[in-house]
Amino acid sequence: MEYLVRNNMGVFFIGFFIAIGSDIFFGDYELIPTIIGVLLMFFSFYLMNLNSKKKPPL
Repeated sequence: MEYLVRNNMGVFFIGFFIAIGSDIFFGDYELIPTIIGVLLMFFSFYLMNLNSKKKPPL
């Protein structure tokens, strides 16, 4: 989990490319990957929030 909190932008872009590319790669089943991609982007915003609340090491 700590790795995901530190690399939250990677999670965002993975979700972004899944949501955008679902039309090209998945054809008739494009709604499910689009929803998964959008949920990953929302999850990355939660990770960004957690990262901003972390206290810096002394």
